[in-house]
Amino acid sequence: MIEPLLPDPPPVRCRRCHHPVTKGRLYDGYGEECARRLGLLPPHIRDPRSEQPDGPTLLDLLDTTDDPTREGDEQPGRTWPDR
Repeated sequence: MIEPLLPDPPPVRCRRCHHPVTKGRLYDGYGEECARRLGLLPPHIRDPRSEQPDGPTLLDLLDTTDDPTREGDEQPGRTWPDR
């Protein structure tokens, strides 16, 4: 049996500005922008800058050299000392 096509439900509207809101985007009955203005959501965080910052980055500060004298669990046959 083929089910009949149902009409789309009416759009959900924001409680504050009464603009139609896409489904799943209501925050306590408010649209996203109105919820931010009322303090229900944190302020929008900007995207990070794409330009290179001055000075070294965190990845530059990592020690990526392969030092064979460094102790660690990567050497086979080594065990941790008992405490």
